[in-house]
Amino acid sequence: MSSKPVHLSLQHTLAAQKQRVLRGEKTEPGIVRDFILRSWERSAQSGVSVDSTECAVIDPGLLKHIREHNRALIQCTTEIFQHMFSDIKPFASNMALSNADGIIIASFVPQEETAPMPEITLGALSRENIIGTNGIGTCLAENRPIEIIGMEHFRRLGENWSCSAAPILDEQKNLLAVLNVGQHREHYHAHTFGMVKAAAYAISEQMRLRAMLRRQHSIMELLDDGIIVLTRNGSIRMMNSHAARIMGLRAPATDCGITDYLQDSPLLHDILNTSSPIQDKEARFEFTARPRACLYSVLPIAGGDDITLVLRESQRMRKVAVQMTGNRALYTFNDIIGHSSELRQAVAEARLVAPRPTTVLILGESGTGKELFAQSIHNAGLCASGPFITVNCGALPRTLLESELFGYEYGAFTGASKSGKPGKFELASGGSIFLDEIGEMPLDAQVALLRLLQNGEVTRVGGTVSRRVNVRVIAATNRNLEQMVQDGTFREDLFYRLNVYPIFIPPLRFRREDIKLLAVYFLKTFSRNLKKNIRSIDDDVLHMLECCHWPGNVRELENTMERMVNILNEEKLTMASLPPSLLKSLKGSAPTGVRAGSSAPEAAPPPLSDYRNMQEAEHIRNILLQHHGNVRRAAAALELSRPYLYQKMKQLGINIAELRELSLSHSSADALPSRD
Repeated sequence: MSSKPVHLSLQHTLAAQKQRVLRGEKTEPGIVRDFILRSWERSAQSGVSVDSTECAVIDPGLLKHIREHNRALIQCTTEIFQHMFSDIKPFASNMALSNADGIIIASFVPQEETAPMPEITLGALSRENIIGTNGIGTCLAENRPIEIIGMEHFRRLGENWSCSAAPILDEQKNLLAVLNVGQHREHYHAHTFGMVKAAAYAISEQMRLRAMLRRQHSIMELLDDGIIVLTRNGSIRMMNSHAARIMGLRAPATDCGITDYLQDSPLLHDILNTSSPIQDKEARFEFTARPRACLYSVLPIAGGDDITLVLRESQRMRKVAVQMTGNRALYTFNDIIGHSSELRQAVAEARLVAPRPTTVLILGESGTGKELFAQSIHNAGLCASGPFITVNCGALPRTLLESELFGYEYGAFTGASKSGKPGKFELASGGSIFLDEIGEMPLDAQVALLRLLQNGEVTRVGGTVSRRVNVRVIAATNRNLEQMVQDGTFREDLFYRLNVYPIFIPPLRFRREDIKLLAVYFLKTFSRNLKKNIRSIDDDVLHMLECCHWPGNVRELENTMERMVNILNEEKLTMASLPPSLLKSLKGSAPTGVRAGSSAPEAAPPPLSDYRNMQEAEHIRNILLQHHGNVRRAAAALELSRPYLYQKMKQLGINIAELRELSLSHSSADALPSRD
């Protein structure tokens, strides 16, 4: 049904009101709709002529680019038009779509014999400042659905047309495009405006849905897992690139059957017919291109008949598990800094044993670099390509240590995972495990560790099945395990299993010639990391650093250097940069030739090696005297091995026979009555 909504007398009245606007006069109230009046005023201010028939069109090359950019929008609009406007097609001279800039990017003329609106052609600019009040331009300006009929158009060219326009919005409710249906005034359809608004809303929703699907697909592409969305009959709805790679395909496949790429089997039937989720099961998938062992999960999609199949390659998952649960070995022997004979000896011993699967026990004080040695041994060994798992036996609670080391089965304890959990030894299979602070391991865990070292098999807590593992064991401690064996706090049989190849890392005070090298290295490292321009270290500072006792060893020196670099804003580390705690520890024992409060030496100091040796010799003599010349007890007190202590005594010229006689004479003197 068609009708003429605007009476001819009203048309004349509107024309008169438009002339008022053109003359800059106020219009009579209640005649012109508010948004039309605003549009007329904007059009007049822009200099648009009511008599103009010109139509601005953009360059065809630019139009092609814009249409390609809006291809999805045009496709969606076309589908909506075909579905919703079939009833008014005979009366609709033009259906048009513009972008947010008012450029016509799609035009739909239902009948060839029907002349289109002159202003609505592909590439035409429909903004108000160009052609005045019109469906698209005014909708853009008002940002709301509008209907413009006859004389309400600003230019006479549009006075015989009615336009219904509505904005298309994106996800953020921003104007994306404008939908417009133009009809000759004689063919005006009463429901057109409502249909245009409904169509614009439908297009907006479709575009939001497509954007959501694009995001979903982008997320799927970012995932390291293979994702396949399947119907219950095995049709592939969606697949990401990683799933395609697992299946041996060059690109994701859609709109085809899964059996085109995966052999039909009971496994596939179970996946397609499951009514409940499946979580992380392992199976061999007979893909047409290449069979693969995979962990798979299946999630039925709620409210539909589709399912999501998640594939993870078993080999890759093992590598991921290693990275997530342990440390990769980053350091090699080239990263060990120092030229002292003591350190060179330790490195030589480590290099010698590294290529062999021998169990290594690294001995040394805290902060000497035991893990650095452990990683270097691993990277120089036959299992360098395998995992390197670190376990701090002193940091784990006693109740968790066994389950962490050996894993557990479901039901082993309250809260145990239904799928169980592999232990560190299982994860380290094919590589090395570093048991740091082995001296802190409780006796009950020592029994289980001994069993593993003997037969190379691990049994999970709460389980009965033994699993074969191939692991190189590297242990470390800062405690005297021999003394612990005597005290009954460490199993003797385990000690002999671990002590196959002991390596002693000397403390920093025993290799003072390395302090300068380490200090310079830390200076460069922290200067770079902290974006400082510190180029050198004052000689007096180096002298002071070399005279320190360093109970925290290399780690303490590293922390001290980091602190000094942090607080310094000059190009050179000076005495003023030394931490007060360090100066306090040196008070009363400053090297000869350094004045208090001075950074320059008064006289040539004695050789640093002499000073160091005197300090070390005095300290060792005192300990030996305290233990009446008993080398074993003195070595335990110094936390050194007896061979190494004998070596140091020879190096420093300490005569053990003289010390024992001196100790005996002191004991005899103490027994005499006082002569006061």
